[in-house]
Amino acid sequence: MSGVGMGFAEILLILLTGGGLGPLLGMPPGPRDEALLRLPPTNAIVYTEWAARGTGKAGAPGIEGMIADQEVAQFLEKVHSAIVDGVIAETENRSPEEQVLGEVLPRLGFELLKHPGCLYLSYEEDHIINGDTPPAMMMSVAQGVRFALVINGEKQADQIAADFLELTQFLPGGERRESLDRLQLPVPLPGIPVTVHRHNDYFILALGDGTLDAAIAGLDGKSNGLADAERFQAGVKRVSFERAGGVTWVDTRQLLKVVTSILEPAGIDAAGTAQMLGLDSLDYFVSSSGIETNGQISCRNFIATGGKTNGILKLAAARGIKTEDVQHIPADVDFAYALSIDVTKILEEVRQILSAVGPGPAQALEDAIQEINDETGLSVENDVLTAVGDVWTLHNSPSSGGLLFSGIVLTVDIRDAEQAQATYDKILELIKLNLPGIINNGMSARGAEMKNREFLGQDIDYLNVVDDDDVPLAPALCLTKERLYLALHPQSIKSQLRFLKSKEKSFADQMADDFNLPGGDLLSLTYWDAEATTKLLYSLVPYFGQIIMTEVQSNAAVTIDIFDIPSARAILPYIGPYTSSTVRTPEGIMTTSTSTLPLPVGSAMSTIIPMLGARRAQGFAPVREAVPADADF
Repeated sequence: MSGVGMGFAEILLILLTGGGLGPLLGMPPGPRDEALLRLPPTNAIVYTEWAARGTGKAGAPGIEGMIADQEVAQFLEKVHSAIVDGVIAETENRSPEEQVLGEVLPRLGFELLKHPGCLYLSYEEDHIINGDTPPAMMMSVAQGVRFALVINGEKQADQIAADFLELTQFLPGGERRESLDRLQLPVPLPGIPVTVHRHNDYFILALGDGTLDAAIAGLDGKSNGLADAERFQAGVKRVSFERAGGVTWVDTRQLLKVVTSILEPAGIDAAGTAQMLGLDSLDYFVSSSGIETNGQISCRNFIATGGKTNGILKLAAARGIKTEDVQHIPADVDFAYALSIDVTKILEEVRQILSAVGPGPAQALEDAIQEINDETGLSVENDVLTAVGDVWTLHNSPSSGGLLFSGIVLTVDIRDAEQAQATYDKILELIKLNLPGIINNGMSARGAEMKNREFLGQDIDYLNVVDDDDVPLAPALCLTKERLYLALHPQSIKSQLRFLKSKEKSFADQMADDFNLPGGDLLSLTYWDAEATTKLLYSLVPYFGQIIMTEVQSNAAVTIDIFDIPSARAILPYIGPYTSSTVRTPEGIMTTSTSTLPLPVGSAMSTIIPMLGARRAQGFAPVREAVPADADF
């Protein structure tokens, strides 16, 4: 394979990661395979299961309707063909072996993405670790691992098997195998068998002694595995959906037990370390994704903690966010984020942990805090932490002049107004001491200074820069009795103060409608108006799309071009808001997120731009009836 060109490698990488469309190819969910739950042992450390890929439904809301939309469906088919044809074209003039890979791998990869499957990992607790050197010990640990990947080929099982067998000619010996019956794969792990096997319509990749036989027993109904595990079933019930697309289970209690048993021979008190860090409070983690009734993709993650907030869980020990904590955010925000975090409690917990480790780390922390105090003239604990509260927010409002994140405003609530004012004044003086000021020689002026202006009864302090057009920002601060506001420009602060005076509708008024919050203490929330953002960025898609398609078509085998990218009206009707919340309950921590696209908010738009399309060129409308009602020109 060393002779395969870079282009082939890149295309294969795209293919193996879902062609850049991995999440979309897994949604909407089709039928689940209930038999898969019987495969993993009850002490499985990790279990992940996914449903078959559904076809969507024309006219349905959310992802289901978007996938079935004519333009989107044709575009996805074009992308599929572009990848397959690109790989074949890249390999057609290469060796016969590479030509086989170019033909089989794309077809097999895309086929496997359509079907239900699972993977799981466990460890033989009674496995004895031996070896005199670290490599030998690691090899011994690996021999205790049990891993399996199982996919139900369903009606396409014969074609999948034929493709797998076609690839067996690349195994040592160079001969194509005629059967996938317990086919042993050569791996550089002595004493650790890796086997591929077809059982009815199921394809199994198994690692470790006895793993394959255990999987077959589960498929044959001779064992029930996680289907009978009460902790697993209780955890899944917390995050379940009527139409589930997948579920992931991590038994942190079992993981800690295994790690402790592995490390104990080396004399490491893993259990004590875990207890000190609060890791022993983590019972399990379970996650599920599915489709809500409105067609939106939702994901629920639950960490079972028994309500404990020691060690690392101190991050989730702050007070719950109340309605009044977001009352200052305008209702028309296209982005809002709130987080409650008690820094004082976290600092206390870090001190306890470091003190248990030894005097050195504990003293290093105190020295670092003292150094900050000395350099700033402020006491981190007495001046800062006593002044500010726990709830931080970040928001961007179009009515306040924010375009995407250009009008972002950061806030923190005030715990002690008098202390906050004293600390604020000290910080301002510190900033002023580190600025050059405005130097005026009589003919010109240059420099930077902090200026103060009054607006609606509040003082706004902002950075004023003179004769330097490379500085587009003028950071501004405003301290009120309720909270501290920070923005990139004073205009955002002025707009914020005008909103507070106006008594207009607040984001807090719509929280109940946008967030279906479970009972408990709200620790964080995120709201992103994906539709408004997509509308804005869609104006750029034709330009970037053309650049991308020009490069894509440099491969003569690829027939996709700018026309194939879906129009805005093929996408926007299905886009809903992205919401996310984290809630602390007496049993643990629940995180819930909902969106049309299965993408995290941080990377959503970078994926949407090249993938989701552009407006198709339209002729000039000669009559009023041809102009859409929402036209802005």
